[in-house]
Amino acid sequence: MRLFHFIQVPVYTKIVDGFKEKELQRAVEEEIIKNPDGGSPLKGGIQKIRVHSTERPEGKSGGYRIWFFVDEPDHVYLFYALDKHDAENLTKAQEKVLETMVLEAKAEMKKEGKKHGR
Repeated sequence: MRLFHFIQVPVYTKIVDGFKEKELQRAVEEEIIKNPDGGSPLKGGIQKIRVHSTERPEGKSGGYRIWFFVDEPDHVYLFYALDKHDAENLTKAQEKVLETMVLEAKAEMKKEGKKHGR
């Protein structure tokens, strides 16, 4: 089984904490471990998956959407989460913000790699 290191950007943490589902992060991580390529790719390598609510009986279709980026070999950056009850999907403006966040994260990863001789 492939092991991942999950890294939450601050906006993701704030959103997920606001959902107040104690087991949601575990469900997110399990879903990504099962399907690290995600369900729907966006520009810049962002992936989107659907995750069931851990407290509502609606399954994935009534749960959450999670946007993330996998940096090989084992880092998963969690960028954004959306409750399906609040909105069906991201707006174009939100997609642009995510693309910018991924570019910034990639630049930071590259900088960190140089610091550590990679």
